[in-house]
Amino acid sequence: MILTKHKLNIINQEERVKEVKRAKQNFFEHANKPGRWLAHKLRIEKERRLIQELENDEGELEYQMTEKKKIVQKYFEQLYREDGINPENIEQYLKRKGLPEIREEQREILNKEITVMELKRVVEKQKNNKTPGPDGLPAELYKCIYECLEPVMLDVYNEVLDFA
Repeated sequence: MILTKHKLNIINQEERVKEVKRAKQNFFEHANKPGRWLAHKLRIEKERRLIQELENDEGELEYQMTEKKKIVQKYFEQLYREDGINPENIEQYLKRKGLPEIREEQREILNKEITVMELKRVVEKQKNNKTPGPDGLPAELYKCIYECLEPVMLDVYNEVLDFA
């Protein structure tokens, strides 16, 4: 009886090993091919990442997408609201961190308008085959059409500097 159970366990274990190998082989063969298998895996992953429910202010669970969006929007509006921000607390926090202070002459240099020469130097220094920003445009493009873009880029960067 014990010998039979032992043999049965060995057979079951061998079958499980075969199933694992088959699953690994299936994954290897189909992981990069567009098809039903990949679509199914991606759908499962998307569902796993989706927030199924959120709790509202009354403590009730909300399952509808529109309600969940409202809860998230309200949360971030409260999070980034400016009332209750005490500038003294911010200043104390920064002093505790031991960050170096910027001297007045350094501040003046940093806040000066960006010049044509500075902009040109930066564009020329960009490495090829890289995208310097989130627009996905390569540095080579900026270098090729720099003469056309120069006035626009200069205005934009200086305007950002003025409002920062």
